[in-house]
Amino acid sequence: TLSLESAMADLLEVGRASVVVSTLGVEGAIMMRKEHPKNTKPLRLPNDCPIMVTRTSYPAPSDCREECDVKYDTLLCPCWPGIEVVDSTGAGDAFIGGFLYATLTEMPPEAALIFATRIASFAIQGLGARRRLPTFGQVQDLVVT
Repeated sequence: TLSLESAMADLLEVGRASVVVSTLGVEGAIMMRKEHPKNTKPLRLPNDCPIMVTRTSYPAPSDCREECDVKYDTLLCPCWPGIEVVDSTGAGDAFIGGFLYATLTEMPPEAALIFATRIASFAIQGLGARRRLPTFGQVQDLVVT
């Protein structure tokens, strides 16, 4: 079977995309990109941001039988802590909307992942797909330029 990381790497190899994102349900979201972290600017987040982005590389060094180049930067963003899930309807749509907004306003990829996760965390706190979507004012402290 194909692992999620392998599938994401395959999409980056064959397509024109520089970033591939997947939601992981209660485990958060994962993003893989071609850009290596040492070529990126450090991310500045609000002090009260409770999310920690975990960075790994793909392929992992243990996957390399001989010396190999790490091709991709993988970022895992856990779910927003302390959120009571009422209804997950629309969470994926909210995440995608948040990620697209963040990308189109040129937020760094890490910030886009965090922003999208936060938008989705609002959506799951009420019944239905749109009832708990946040206003921009509720999430503007997470907008990173």
